[in-house]
Amino acid sequence: MGASALNHPYPDQDADIAETHDHPPLSQVIPSGAYRRGAITFGSAANGQNIIVGYNTNLITYTFVTALSAPVANNVQIKVQGTVDLSVRKLADAIRGVTDAANIAYGTGTKPNPDIQGAYTSQQIAIGTTLMVAGSTLYLRFKIGDRSVTAFPTTFTTTTVGSTLVDFTRVFSSRYNVPAGGSDINDHVAGALQTLIPMNWVFDVNNNPVRYDPNIQVVEGASSGTTVYECDLLWSSDEITFHMIVQGLNLSFAGTNAGSQEYWYHGDRVPVGAGLYIRVRGSNNGAETIDIKTQYHQYPVNI
Repeated sequence: MGASALNHPYPDQDADIAETHDHPPLSQVIPSGAYRRGAITFGSAANGQNIIVGYNTNLITYTFVTALSAPVANNVQIKVQGTVDLSVRKLADAIRGVTDAANIAYGTGTKPNPDIQGAYTSQQIAIGTTLMVAGSTLYLRFKIGDRSVTAFPTTFTTTTVGSTLVDFTRVFSSRYNVPAGGSDINDHVAGALQTLIPMNWVFDVNNNPVRYDPNIQVVEGASSGTTVYECDLLWSSDEITFHMIVQGLNLSFAGTNAGSQEYWYHGDRVPVGAGLYIRVRGSNNGAETIDIKTQYHQYPVNI
């Protein structure tokens, strides 16, 4: 049977049907400069706080409330949970359009957000070179790539104490801060976990979470000369228990040379709804940075 395009949720990506079975969609790369990304790390999530997320004039207001009512069009209410962390998890659910009548009330035209994909992480995550430290973070991405207009608002309409906002921007890699090691090689240990792919991020054509295979790390740069790097890759379904996929993958890179390098590996298929995480160690005594991308293949539910 010849190849044909499936109705993939992102129009510039597709899948092949070959022989008598489905093949996974074309490889995805995260991050990709095709899609503007943003993030908010919340210090509070109290009654009456509003977060506006949208594209041009198509804006949706998400409001934390202590009791749900009937929101008007283009508004969503999220019931405040017992902690900021749990509240942000519900906010991410609301952006994805999860049905949860006890905690989320949708106005007309908001389920799911038509333009924005959202997910939660408690680990540090980078938007390009901007590092969002570990906390209660909402990670955002435009669903449609290569939009050229400039109005991409993500705003707070009330004070959100201790929060950090990175508005939508194009990023081509995620920066990882490699910790400094001491003069003794025994002090060169891996840094903190950093989210590469958030939980509940990879979906099939029917908007169902699916498994995926991460299979390439692309290292785009380093802050110093020839350096030995290596990374561990892990997956988690709850960001409490982490499962090793690859340990000690060699990412050595001559930072004085232009260009990027690809590192192929084979590991476990990441389960439905799980996220992908990395930690990096380096051989230099000083703190450094390394810019990374990840390629992955996603699979339909029946594969």
